[in-house]
Amino acid sequence: MAGPQSAKRARSNTTGDAHINTTALPPAEEISQSIQHLNPQTVTDILTRAAQIHPDVMTMVDDAIRIIRERERNRIMNFDHYSGDIWRSINITYRSMRGGAQYDVSFEVAEEVVETIQSIAEQCGPFTNPQTRSNGLSTLRKIGKTIALSSKDVVGHEVQKRFQYDTALVIAMREIIESMTEDEVRAIRENESSPEALWPKLKELEKLSEDYGIHPGLEEVLDLLDPVHCEDGDGEETGEEAEEEAEEEAEEEAGEEAGEEAEEEEDKKYKEWDENVVKSNSCPRMSIQSEFPPLPVKVSHILTFNLYNGNTAKKVLVSGGTGFVGSAIARALAEKHRDFVIVVIDQSPPRPEHVLPERPTCMRVDIISTKTLSQLSEAVKPDVVVHAAGVVPDLADRSGRRREKEVWKINFEGTRDMLDVTKHSGVEVFIYTSSCCVVIDDTRTAHPNINEEWPSAFRSTIYGESKAAAEALVLNASSSKMVACALRPSVLCGPGDYQLVPAIDACIAKYETPFLIGNGFVLWDITHVDNAADAHVLAIENLLSSRTAAGEAFFIQNNEPIAFRAFFLVIWAHFGRVPPFEMQSGLLHRVWRCNISYYSPKKSQDYASRLGIRFPMLNSGSKNNNMSR
Repeated sequence: MAGPQSAKRARSNTTGDAHINTTALPPAEEISQSIQHLNPQTVTDILTRAAQIHPDVMTMVDDAIRIIRERERNRIMNFDHYSGDIWRSINITYRSMRGGAQYDVSFEVAEEVVETIQSIAEQCGPFTNPQTRSNGLSTLRKIGKTIALSSKDVVGHEVQKRFQYDTALVIAMREIIESMTEDEVRAIRENESSPEALWPKLKELEKLSEDYGIHPGLEEVLDLLDPVHCEDGDGEETGEEAEEEAEEEAEEEAGEEAGEEAEEEEDKKYKEWDENVVKSNSCPRMSIQSEFPPLPVKVSHILTFNLYNGNTAKKVLVSGGTGFVGSAIARALAEKHRDFVIVVIDQSPPRPEHVLPERPTCMRVDIISTKTLSQLSEAVKPDVVVHAAGVVPDLADRSGRRREKEVWKINFEGTRDMLDVTKHSGVEVFIYTSSCCVVIDDTRTAHPNINEEWPSAFRSTIYGESKAAAEALVLNASSSKMVACALRPSVLCGPGDYQLVPAIDACIAKYETPFLIGNGFVLWDITHVDNAADAHVLAIENLLSSRTAAGEAFFIQNNEPIAFRAFFLVIWAHFGRVPPFEMQSGLLHRVWRCNISYYSPKKSQDYASRLGIRFPMLNSGSKNNNMSR
């Protein structure tokens, strides 16, 4: 007999998961353990797919995100300990070390500073508490000030140099400010109640950054905090505004009168100078030497007579254009592109050996004067800029730090100023004359068969460091509006060389020719100055057409490697000074064990023959002419 049926009805499902077959699912713990075996990307993919299919899963994801963001909004983070740690790392931790040890550790400290800055920015996103964002910006400001004022020791000095081109702090500040609401921005900008408020301190950092040449782009970031200046509701100026405008107009009128007087005086100086040059100079009136007036230069006056004649050809500005490389570039451009309008700028008139073509206009310009560069850019309106200006310290100063400030001011700051001016004036192409020294001046390692894949050495000589930092600026500035590339010639030679061959010749007077460092077989590749000039022309042609070189750096050389010792021997032989013997320098302290091998004119002549050079004095057969220092 069957039992009685139950009178109870099944309870309805009100949880929304009636579609799930719970009896078929394994326990939650087992599911969790299985998920642990998946990589994060697979979990993300599965969860994304599940959220697309099942709305309740999407709801759970939204709820989880809301809880996380709510927690972030309610939590106020303070980052002061970060700035304290950085201050101690730069100023205290390593100060007992000797200079060389401080120099070695300074690059680790700089990386630590960059990583800290980036970490702060990541924790101050748009979903964090407004006070957290304010605290983050304030801490970044403190770090920026520490970098500016901590340059007395080696560590601080090297960190400060890093931020002459590194924009990590500026980028982090921009990210935080762009995450702020309008009310947050207004609160910061309008709070000038005391010098301790954030806005006055940010302006202080801007001034320090300008003084020390660090944190490029900080001014543009602070512009994001400027409030919108609104006129009165009726659209009329207030009495105070009208008074200020009247004062400005009066100042402008006075300035115009003074400017006209200065122009008249300048015209007079130019005319007197020009007359003297024409009388004393045997070259034609339109040759480059007669167009090189002394400072102060009136840019518009010089350009009027031959630039603005309706010519629509490309205008090419060559900085450092009267130097060894710059003059060769000007010659190559004039020869291969006769339709180009070439403007050469430099601080010095051309040497007699640095011949310039007749067509270019030339003027004396200081590249570290932003005001002068702006006036120049406005007057010339170049389409192409070849920045070959720079300073190469003498060998005696190369590895030391005595001229570091001067070298960085010209090579780095001059490049930065040139970039800042040209990229806002419609320039299409920017070519930077870099150097192989951006890699090879790091003497801690050998550089066999280097190519463009080798990293730049931001830790080397004052020359290599300054060129590497400047090159990084140029390549980072390359964009769709202004394409840029860098060329890295090796040691240069050719007509007009005043550094390589003279330095090798100087070894004769110093009795250094017999001494050999290393085995003498290390290969080197030099660059003829005309090849370097041709490379610049090719780079211009590429960036004006296919642009495949944009943002790239290229090594330039003759592709004729030779042992550097052999190259020296040929040059010494040219001056009739063949070393009478050869000695390994590492064995000088035990000279009695050295093997001395005497050189003959025949051996030096073999070296000369390999280079395709003939020296008549090698055939004289006179020992007196060939046995020397």
